[in-house]
Amino acid sequence: MDKWKAYRNTVSTPLIFFCLFAGNCLFTRNFASWYTVRSIVTQSTSLVLTAIGTTFVIAAGGIDISLGSGFAWNAVLFALVLQNTDSLVFAVLAACISAAAIGFINGMNVARFRIQPMIATMAMMYILRAFAKVLTNGATVRIRSPWLREFCYMKFFGDTIPIQVFLIAIPFISAVFLAKKTPFGIYIEACGDNLDASRKAGIRVVFCTVLAYVICNLLTALAGIFDAGSVSSADPMAMGILLEMDAIAATVIGGTSISGGKPNFIGTVFGVFILQIITIMINMNNISEQWSYIVTAAIIIVAVVFQNLRKRKEG
Repeated sequence: MDKWKAYRNTVSTPLIFFCLFAGNCLFTRNFASWYTVRSIVTQSTSLVLTAIGTTFVIAAGGIDISLGSGFAWNAVLFALVLQNTDSLVFAVLAACISAAAIGFINGMNVARFRIQPMIATMAMMYILRAFAKVLTNGATVRIRSPWLREFCYMKFFGDTIPIQVFLIAIPFISAVFLAKKTPFGIYIEACGDNLDASRKAGIRVVFCTVLAYVICNLLTALAGIFDAGSVSSADPMAMGILLEMDAIAATVIGGTSISGGKPNFIGTVFGVFILQIITIMINMNNISEQWSYIVTAAIIIVAVVFQNLRKRKEG
């Protein structure tokens, strides 16, 4: 029975995605094409990376609403360091160190100092967005790196498979490995299920929580770097707006409980694809973009309601 429940939770979100895709192939004009499939993947890359990290944090019983600001801040930092040193290595390293420090501070505030995750990360959200604006005077930072732009648009196997497939696959496989094959994954699930019991059982709650936040912010920083590189600029005003909300939405739609517990990374990735397919569907049918937010909100509410009903039934 437990295996059946695990299997059902794993396949439910991919099944919803494929039903949505098949329905649009029938009813949305020009939807059924390889271009649409490629668009879903390429336009979802930054959100998938952020959502994978968010899944770790939510599974541990936390939440991080500073990710959109961190996305912008680390992209701006990357662009400025690259502009002044002309070194991609130094620029990426600076952004990663910054992201790790942000994740460490958020994790310590939540786990060590027992600040509510929403409050701790809200403070960081304001700080990072302000830093990004102050450092640039609100101006867009240009990125002049032909190699980086070429990398962001690379394709393989006869120009059919974009680089984004690998940028999604590598973090996804790594996350699944961490969750299923290492003690860290077991401890994260335990912390999300029952924090007090985890402390009494001797689990290093602070270490696991901090590491979850660090991984989340590192993946978000890499997403920001890729996003900035693909458009050759970093805009502190516009980058990352509502990114954290979309990442949380994808995680919840994907089957990871908002109150913590077992992470579902397959569900998270397909949760992002569902959000993207809704946007594409609305655009291709000439419907106002605002409806995509309404549909997404409705899906989130339904997902949370089903999670609560399932918990009551199992409880």
